[in-house]
Amino acid sequence: MKLNSLLSLLIILLLGFLSCKSTKTTATENSGMNQSELTEKHWKLVELNGLLVNETSREPFIVFEKEGHRVHGNTSCNNLFGIFELPEKNKIKFSQVGMTKMACIGNNIETPFIQALESATAYKIEKVSLLLFDESGTIKAQFTEEIRN
Repeated sequence: MKLNSLLSLLIILLLGFLSCKSTKTTATENSGMNQSELTEKHWKLVELNGLLVNETSREPFIVFEKEGHRVHGNTSCNNLFGIFELPEKNKIKFSQVGMTKMACIGNNIETPFIQALESATAYKIEKVSLLLFDESGTIKAQFTEEIRN
């Protein structure tokens, strides 16, 4: 009798574990957006903190890599790299942002560019433009998609 009860309990527990399905979703599944709108494109920085980006030493840009959710680009002087996450629709988070350490001469926008990335919490893509917003909804950076061959 004890053996039958124990066996029945074991079967019920086993069936319960087997019927469980993982509900974990990835950031992309959660976001409800097509990641290809953002990734593997060359986004040239055209506006930063409401000001047009003028001639700089090097072109400031960013590229979102689909593989590994990495990001790379140039700050107008140094190369930048990091990680991005898309936790939900139109939300973005940058982390582990770093850059090379070359001496920067002339007009460079390195510090405000990095600050804009670090403060970004949302984004919007309008045709060929990418907008990054901070928590208060202020546009921190605007990029234009450039076709590269």
